[in-house]
Amino acid sequence: MASVSRRNADWIILAGINLTVPVMVNWKFHTGETTLIATIRIRNKRSGQPTPLGLLAGAICLALLSALGTAISLYSISQR
Repeated sequence: MASVSRRNADWIILAGINLTVPVMVNWKFHTGETTLIATIRIRNKRSGQPTPLGLLAGAICLALLSALGTAISLYSISQR
């Protein structure tokens, strides 16, 4: 296998990651796959059970904490 320069390897990794995310999101959307909380709500609706409000509130809080943690970590670490 031919050696790949570090710069070329960086571009391959960058392109791979940046292209993979939108492809996966579109693929999941068009195949009908849903998020975990939507799956839980559909399962509960089919079984005739209401989805607990605590579960929905917890999912929203965890999503917000995750976004906050990502934002804080991005801004707290200096670029090279």
